[in-house]
Amino acid sequence: MEDEMVTYSNLDQLKLTAEDRRQRMIEEEKHLHAKRDAIKKVVSEATSQYEELKSKLNENETFTQLNNLERRWQHQEQNNFAMKEFIATKKAETDFRPTQKVVEYYCKSKGLEIAGYYQGNENFQDSSPDAVAYRVAEKVQENFSDTCLVIVDNQKISVECKEIGFQLYQHSDNKWKLKDKTSVFLEQGHGALGIASTLLQSKVYRHLVDFDNHLDDISQDWSNQLINEEIARCL
Repeated sequence: MEDEMVTYSNLDQLKLTAEDRRQRMIEEEKHLHAKRDAIKKVVSEATSQYEELKSKLNENETFTQLNNLERRWQHQEQNNFAMKEFIATKKAETDFRPTQKVVEYYCKSKGLEIAGYYQGNENFQDSSPDAVAYRVAEKVQENFSDTCLVIVDNQKISVECKEIGFQLYQHSDNKWKLKDKTSVFLEQGHGALGIASTLLQSKVYRHLVDFDNHLDDISQDWSNQLINEEIARCL
């Protein structure tokens, strides 16, 4: 405490020390300003050279071609990524192996044979098999040679059921061929159309459980036993 009092009591020395420090700081400021100006000059010259080289490069035909190719390559990479994502999503959507195991187990336990595959397309005007239909039908065909691929013909479906409302495909000569409707016969004859009309009028279809419905809610019976019993009563 006494040392500090002695130091601050010598005001003349303090003034000299402060002035010396101020002068050194002024010199340092001048030095830094000079250094800053020198750096600005170097940066300005480098920027000028860069802009000159850039201008020459933009006028170079090879550079322009390479630049365009790079942009196209980047665009192509984005497309490739989007396509990979799309393929992975569709692959997951069309992976029917879990469903296949469930259905095969059910058929085996009931002494049934998987003899075909039917599909109703969402588009009203679309009555053609898609990739999923072909894929599933081909899998069924590996174990059952007379496999039938049935596609619901939305435009032929009516409450009156005056004609067959589906298209039948069978595998022949390594491809699926559409059967002529004149060669398609129903086991119950025209009586089957009458039964279908009765079921449509009673709106039994509202209780139909698709396998997708079962996957969403496993408590729903995808085998549709109640509808099958109703059909049996109509027969």
